[in-house]
Amino acid sequence: MIVGAALVDGSSVVFLVDEFTAPYAIALKRSTGAVMWKSAPFAPPLSSSAAQAGSYTNSSPVLANGFIAAGYSAPEGDPTATGGFALINAKTGAVVRSTPTIPPAAQAEGYSGGGLWSTPAYDPTTKYLYWGARQPEQQGKAVPHNRRDREDRREPLTATFGQIVASYEGNVDQYTTTLQELSHSPACEATANEAVPDPHR
Repeated sequence: MIVGAALVDGSSVVFLVDEFTAPYAIALKRSTGAVMWKSAPFAPPLSSSAAQAGSYTNSSPVLANGFIAAGYSAPEGDPTATGGFALINAKTGAVVRSTPTIPPAAQAEGYSGGGLWSTPAYDPTTKYLYWGARQPEQQGKAVPHNRRDREDRREPLTATFGQIVASYEGNVDQYTTTLQELSHSPACEATANEAVPDPHR
């Protein structure tokens, strides 16, 4: 399934494709539709569930300094998995880097969530990507990187290539009086408050 928009890069058109196990990118020749390359899965199959085997993508691809930036999210309802992003060589389809939103050490402590549903903004001057991230999977388990993330997209040989270098705490996504008062606290703390309306009810 293709959820996001296509990326036109010269003679190729690139799509991010959801498959049962994990998403991948594919480039088609703009004039004929022939497959130019197909990447390996750029997100790990993070769940052992037969119903929801792997990660998925809702984002659209973005070209950033010769790389395709692709976000992914963990399987729906998996309380232990995390989202992340991949950097894919735009000419060959090789997955150069895949970075989880939640660092492995924090995952080991029970932190999860932080899926990247949105399409990033790329600043070609600084070579940074800016990405909006999903909330933590578990209430009360917020680490700094599951807020709005700024990812370093400098040259491949730099020490911080493909790493999250800064994060910014987001606001809660509803604006009742109660939520406005809580808007400077982590979203997971706000939604754990019984006085806060539940958008799913």
